[in-house]
Amino acid sequence: MLEAIIAGFLVSFVVTFLIMPGIIRSMRKAGMVGKDMNKPHKPKIAEMGGIGVVIGVFAGIFTTMGIMKFITHDTMMESRLFLTSLFAILGAALVGSLDDLFNLRQRVKAVLPAFFAIPMAYYMVEEPINFPIVGTVFFGYFMLILVPFMMSSAANSANMLEGFNGLGTGLGIIMSIFMVFLCLIVGNPQGLLLLLPLMGALVAFLYYNKYPAKVFPGDIMMLFVGSTLAAAAINGLVKEVAILLFIPMIAEFFVKLRGNFHARNHGKPDKDGYLVYKKRVESLTHLVMKNLKVTEPQFVLIFWVFEAVIGFIVISTVILS
Repeated sequence: MLEAIIAGFLVSFVVTFLIMPGIIRSMRKAGMVGKDMNKPHKPKIAEMGGIGVVIGVFAGIFTTMGIMKFITHDTMMESRLFLTSLFAILGAALVGSLDDLFNLRQRVKAVLPAFFAIPMAYYMVEEPINFPIVGTVFFGYFMLILVPFMMSSAANSANMLEGFNGLGTGLGIIMSIFMVFLCLIVGNPQGLLLLLPLMGALVAFLYYNKYPAKVFPGDIMMLFVGSTLAAAAINGLVKEVAILLFIPMIAEFFVKLRGNFHARNHGKPDKDGYLVYKKRVESLTHLVMKNLKVTEPQFVLIFWVFEAVIGFIVISTVILS
């Protein structure tokens, strides 16, 4: 199984890395570009590059499935929960692509991913959820509502802190790394079948998305990443703990609620490249820009480190408990 998972990581990395230049050229040729608002001259950057990540992840997953089926004869990836998880994450990517193309209303984007998670929820009706202090709780058919809600929330939350070169991509990589450790410590290796291909594709994409970015991920990637992390947590039996890794996104949700979700994350770069924001705080990004003198790469690093610290705390708590 280890060889199959590593192969999935490598294939997803290579496929994403090789197809991204073509995707960037195609998006620019089709006029799918957006302004990089955190740069003084606001250059136009190719949009919707996350389609390369979706392709790379599924290439990695199918590679792992093939190896496990025909070489090791392991049928873990044929479980109904896993297969319906693939349907759910592909559905989230579809919703993200529709938003990139047609600018869906926020409420529509929030609800649509849930419908693709209903088949997945059907196979979790008899699965318990372990709450701290309270203990094990069986929700029965209420899982048909709870699981789609969880998947849609995770998909949309991953998009909350996007808007800076490499920020969302790096957060996805960091969260994936810590979720791998969670699956190994307290869970089930089935979560790794999604996490390793996701990590491979995101690492490759970061090469093109890091500062100064050549491509933006678009909602197609961010919704896909959030739903894939949630699906991995469910398949790896670490959903109760993995939610802690979403703390920055959950906090961002409540801060943005102040402005009815109309706030934009970006700041205004001064002549030295430092990001400036002087209006009302309606995002965690605003809070950092108002209190710290940082360039965009420094800003992104702050959030990466913050997420890594949360990850270390979560892992340490699990090991010590």
